[in-house]
Amino acid sequence: MSHKTILPAMMMLATGTATTALADLQCTHENTAAPATTAHLVDNGDGTVSDPKTGLVWKKCPEGQTWNSGAKKCDGTVATYTWQQALQRAAQVDAGAAGQNLGHADWRLPNIKELASIVERRCWGPAINEAVFPATSDWFWSSSPVAGYAGDAWAVDFDYGGRAWNPRSSHSSGVRLVRGGQ
Repeated sequence: MSHKTILPAMMMLATGTATTALADLQCTHENTAAPATTAHLVDNGDGTVSDPKTGLVWKKCPEGQTWNSGAKKCDGTVATYTWQQALQRAAQVDAGAAGQNLGHADWRLPNIKELASIVERRCWGPAINEAVFPATSDWFWSSSPVAGYAGDAWAVDFDYGGRAWNPRSSHSSGVRLVRGGQ
């Protein structure tokens, strides 16, 4: 049994919660030469996914969608926001005023390192494990501004896994919220 299997099992025992290790990698297009980077993630069964390596807890669905636990899928359409709107959306979800806060009051926009940590290097078109994070493609905002460029912020392209900075006020991107870390 590998450490990737043991760690989620130990996490279940330590927390006493029902969780499922996400061993199955689901890609639309797969590069079998690349190692899987998200196989260690744990489905918490409540619309969230835990990363025992980073201590982060992610919402399975991007903003604009809601987690349907009965069907085990994201319902609705992914919403896009300017960077300022993305920060405001995180605050609204955190306060329970919009979206699904899933019983937590510490949701935030991830920084660029955190957001890049869920890019699945083995997948492309989209570059994410679709069993873990359904309905993810295109650009998603991070909370990280670009040093020296006051009008730009970092984002991740989940179509192919790259990072780039985009104009904060004129570019619209998706939002996936996170808790913990930092």
